[in-house]
Amino acid sequence: MKKQELIIHVGTHKTGTSAIQASLYNSRDNMRLHYFDFGEPNHSHVITSLFLKKPDDYHFHRKQARDASFVNSYIDKWKAELCLQISSSNKDRFLISAEDLCTLKAEELLEMKAFFDEFFFSIKIICYLRPPVSYMQSFFQQRLKGGVIDLDFERLYPNYQNLVVKFFDVFGESQCEFVKFSPEGLLSGDVVIDFINRINEEGSVDPVRVNERMSAEATALLFIHRRFKEPIEPSVSAVNHNKRILRLIERFGSKKFLFGESFYNFVENKKHYDIDWLEKAIGFSMGEEFDCYSKNSVVFNEPQDFVKYGKSVYMDFIKEVLAPYDAADVRVKDIIKAIDTFAEWK
Repeated sequence: MKKQELIIHVGTHKTGTSAIQASLYNSRDNMRLHYFDFGEPNHSHVITSLFLKKPDDYHFHRKQARDASFVNSYIDKWKAELCLQISSSNKDRFLISAEDLCTLKAEELLEMKAFFDEFFFSIKIICYLRPPVSYMQSFFQQRLKGGVIDLDFERLYPNYQNLVVKFFDVFGESQCEFVKFSPEGLLSGDVVIDFINRINEEGSVDPVRVNERMSAEATALLFIHRRFKEPIEPSVSAVNHNKRILRLIERFGSKKFLFGESFYNFVENKKHYDIDWLEKAIGFSMGEEFDCYSKNSVVFNEPQDFVKYGKSVYMDFIKEVLAPYDAADVRVKDIIKAIDTFAEWK
């Protein structure tokens, strides 16, 4: 028997998606909707794997060097679990939240819609859109965390028309709700509160705050690490090593990371047609101001800016990272490695 509605939250990168997902996952037993439980708050890994034409190439599997046999078993397992949750739940409305769905092609979205049409009478899309340079800043940091150094304007730009059109074409304009991710575009200026309101779950979800922002200091140091370190072959150990690096670096620094005027000029001169189309299609402005005057911010325009600033904060990083450790925790081999490293500089 078909269920009433499936809501799909297409959490485009850096629009508070982790906070939304953590809030929903932690409150899933209290909600009137059924929030799918795949063992983690983010549904991207499961849902994206199910509908990609080439799931083996999905970064989630590729970075862990998984072969086709493993990926196929993964898909079979979670497809069965997905169907079981739909059929066994006593709830009539369901919710998926997965930011990687924004990367699916139109034909892959069509396959996803055809699959869920078998289970639901209605499918609704909710998608938050971040203004262009703000998006480019956050997307750059997200890719940097994953090991990719890329300051190419074209590759960082979100290409709104491509995103919006494919969802309009597959699901219909009336079933797609696009929302500006900015304080003035959100209920109470808060994306979690705004989303809870849009899905009619006020009172049943306790908002969780997740700080996804990486400081200017941490961004510069991570850029240097990514740029000058020898590449590592994809493996589970490489993924775990990267997590340790991020835990170490992400907690350092307090200044706000910002892209500079060159990025705003690119959007204004090269992407004005895309912004104009978007504003007409969704009915609100995507304008943003160049925020470069804050005393607590650092502006970056090119690779040299990251290297220069990273060098300037390096000693503070060493002091702050080592400060919590007792001398007894310092290993002899670490001292030897440090002496050898600094000796090469002299």
